[in-house]
Amino acid sequence: MNLNKKLTLNSLFPKHRLHFLYLVVGIILCITFSSCHPTSYYVTHNVLVETNPNATIFWEDKQKIATADSAGFATINLSEYMYRKGYKKITVAKEGYEPQTVSLNKKFNTRVLYNVIFPYAFMWAHYKKPNFKKPNTIYLDTRAQNDAQSYLNMANKTKSKKKKVALLKKSIYQDPENENGVGIISTNTLSDFWYTRKDYEESQLWAKYGIDIDPNNTKSLVYVERARNAIIAKAERKRRRAEMWGAILSVTPTVLSTAASFTSIGKTNATGLTDNVSNSTSTSNKKSQTKTGGGVASAQNERTARKTYNDYVSQLIDMKTFPERYNDTQRRNIQSSMRSIRQQWGFPKSEMEDWGGK
Repeated sequence: MNLNKKLTLNSLFPKHRLHFLYLVVGIILCITFSSCHPTSYYVTHNVLVETNPNATIFWEDKQKIATADSAGFATINLSEYMYRKGYKKITVAKEGYEPQTVSLNKKFNTRVLYNVIFPYAFMWAHYKKPNFKKPNTIYLDTRAQNDAQSYLNMANKTKSKKKKVALLKKSIYQDPENENGVGIISTNTLSDFWYTRKDYEESQLWAKYGIDIDPNNTKSLVYVERARNAIIAKAERKRRRAEMWGAILSVTPTVLSTAASFTSIGKTNATGLTDNVSNSTSTSNKKSQTKTGGGVASAQNERTARKTYNDYVSQLIDMKTFPERYNDTQRRNIQSSMRSIRQQWGFPKSEMEDWGGK
């Protein structure tokens, strides 16, 4: 027996069996990846929603999506991708009724069974998927305890953050089409509430809903722009923070390796040389620390200046939105400070810097 003969695929499998092996492997791979993210995964379908009585339909705490017709029917667009990303529940609201939040109809995803052949694909499979053919029927049978204005008044009086948010949502759901003019006030109040707590994404979401029900509402437009600027500034601060730590971490290995090399030289040389090397190491570390500390201080000063500039922008937006808070002298002083900060640090110019006031 020749032990030096190399083992190859052709030597292990006869030629007529090798083609069969390729075919089996190809079928397994096709079935596996067809069960992961097929083309239909991103295709949107019309899902029928029936409400009794006819009502306004929202994605749960996200946005308004449809209004049922006089017969109580409405269609919403949904895909498997949206369903996986959290669009699984809808809230149905109508004035005079308590809103209801329900889960959309779903069914078992049969593509999961394909993964028995190749278990590694289980991480992509979804056991449940939306049932696009079965209508979703919601009955509003509970009368509301209060109207939109009453819920808004209670929200303004309560000190509990959780209760305030719940009451403002109830106020919005009691006037979802802004027929009484309360829906807009509640959405703007909720948007401002989340902005003051630095949840800018949630603030922008509710301000956009205010635009959905009344595109001419100026205050909602201002709130959307304010939240957008805050989101951009937050992302910029995060990026600069990452750059600062990257610079610190890139300097640290050099300092440590230099100190380690000096230490090893000191151990192998005489005592006098060890003292000299220790002094040199100490001096080198002090210089490195001084240099690094200066960079960190500069980055910190820039972040502080950017935050101050953004705060000035917010103050001017508040003056523009709420006329009772307007102060012409304060506006001029703020704009003067903004120009000084921008010229010193080279920040992008905000349009509020040239606002002429009332």
